[in-house]
Amino acid sequence: MPSQLILGTGRKRFFVYAIAIAAFSTLLASGTKAQSTTNAKTTRTKWTVLIDETSPNPKPYSVSSSPPNPTSNCSGSPSKPQPTNGDVYVCPGDTVQWVAVTTKDPSQNMHSAMLIFHEDSILYDSDLNPTQTFHAGDGSNTEAGTVTDDSTQVGSHEYYVFVVDKLTKQVYADDPQIRIGTGGGGLTSTRVERNKVDQIRDQVGQLSKLLQADPMTKPQAQKQAQRVVKDLDKLKDLLHSQ
Repeated sequence: MPSQLILGTGRKRFFVYAIAIAAFSTLLASGTKAQSTTNAKTTRTKWTVLIDETSPNPKPYSVSSSPPNPTSNCSGSPSKPQPTNGDVYVCPGDTVQWVAVTTKDPSQNMHSAMLIFHEDSILYDSDLNPTQTFHAGDGSNTEAGTVTDDSTQVGSHEYYVFVVDKLTKQVYADDPQIRIGTGGGGLTSTRVERNKVDQIRDQVGQLSKLLQADPMTKPQAQKQAQRVVKDLDKLKDLLHSQ
């Protein structure tokens, strides 16, 4: 595949890539390999994301699981196939690891460095410490990170993929997402929507209290805020019944 470096826009994305490049300098110089470590925490499903840099596909991903072919997602609904664009649907307590395929030398060995950097601390290492960085080299798996069970983290979280083929000098970079609360491949956004409803309801509730505390506030505004709270409660009940 042609050498490519997929860059995003904005200063935040620039600084993230700068951090990754600095980390890569150390990896390439030392040839450090990450060990494949099984997390001590009890897990539901172990997901492996394979990045095939030799593929002509601009999104060269495939996702496998252990045990294979989960039959249900986090909500208990039938599961659907994982996407092939680097996104990973997971449940709290699942583990995720990454492995890269690059060009092989005449002895069928790969010479590469891979860095996975997460914007948010949603994964835990084998010592159950939150970590944002996973790395590996020469065809090894990264350490498996355990997905947080913090309910406030349900939803989508961006992460960054960097793979360097030392033989061809090609660099692959991308920014897919981990979607918590959707394990098994079935995108179940109901829980995410409930969380958003709760947040909006709290904000409107606070507004209603402020309106009631202000004697100069028009009664119509107070009634409107109260109606919004009631409508949100009805929407939450509807989502809960699905």
